[in-house]
Amino acid sequence: MHDNKFTNGFAQLLQEAVDTAQAQKNPTVSIVHFLNNLAQHTLFKSALSKTKVSLSILSDLIKNELQRIPASNNPSQVIPDQSFQEFLRICQDESKKLTDEFISIDVGIFALTKLQQLPTSIKKLLEAGNFTYATIQSWLTELRKGTL
Repeated sequence: MHDNKFTNGFAQLLQEAVDTAQAQKNPTVSIVHFLNNLAQHTLFKSALSKTKVSLSILSDLIKNELQRIPASNNPSQVIPDQSFQEFLRICQDESKKLTDEFISIDVGIFALTKLQQLPTSIKKLLEAGNFTYATIQSWLTELRKGTL
């Protein structure tokens, strides 16, 4: 994670994900921890507005998934799990394709469309609500052109 360059906003979301994992005494930080904080962000809400995904239902699913993550009595250090590592790799790849110097929140939202390791309940909701590569790519293009 340290080799990547992040915008301040993306770095803040990463730190909030780690903080959430630590508060729950989870030994790993996962994509669910990240989604928990991302779901509150204005950019994510903007992206969802282009889909049929209910933020309320998504938030409930995220909270349910957070409760399913095992806790540890004494997690000395929180480390990224496989889903989170994959997410960061996709973010880095997409950022390079866009010729961005830094990984930003909008790239993170876009990367979610390619992440295979989402919890099944969340993945099904996003797919059913048309939170797809094409939809979010269109949103990202509008966002970057300043037409949103």
